[in-house]
Amino acid sequence: FVAGLRQARDRVIRYYENDYHFRVVRPQLPNLNDVSGSMIYQKGAWILYMLERRVGREVFDEAVRNYYRAFLHDNATTADFRSHVEAVHGDDLSAYFEEWLYQGGIPQLEGSWLYQPERDRIQLRLSQVQPDYTFGLFVELAVLYEDGSRQLETVALSGNRPVEMSLRVTGKVVDVVIDPDTHLMASWEWTRR
Repeated sequence: FVAGLRQARDRVIRYYENDYHFRVVRPQLPNLNDVSGSMIYQKGAWILYMLERRVGREVFDEAVRNYYRAFLHDNATTADFRSHVEAVHGDDLSAYFEEWLYQGGIPQLEGSWLYQPERDRIQLRLSQVQPDYTFGLFVELAVLYEDGSRQLETVALSGNRPVEMSLRVTGKVVDVVIDPDTHLMASWEWTRR
């Protein structure tokens, strides 16, 4: 499953290198042959996967069941689906849908980390650097220790504001990995300082 997610993410990233402004939901299509295509399915699957992670598996499953029952043998819109997820989840998800479905681009991250063993800390810098579009993101990081254990952290990124933070660590750090469990549709450059 994870290998398939990574392959799909790589295909989406490559696609956006050539058509950065592609949007999943588009208001007007001059050519109806453009209604679907591999990118709709690749990015669309990722959008649903990330939505499930955001709202939780039980909420997502209940919302999908309700949506399916409500629109069985009928037409539905993206707004209809969103309203069913919001009804079960309880929060407004309009920003998520706007960012991932109605605007183009995908997040491009740049960052670095510095291990300070004398202070039992690592210093992190992370920011979105993609042109034109911004995303509200929760970026998971894994601090990997020499003994094989790991410490999971989440960094909230909103817009193009960089985040700098210091984390306490409990052992010898050998690496810090972005998205260790493959939950984020993004590309990144991540270096050790």
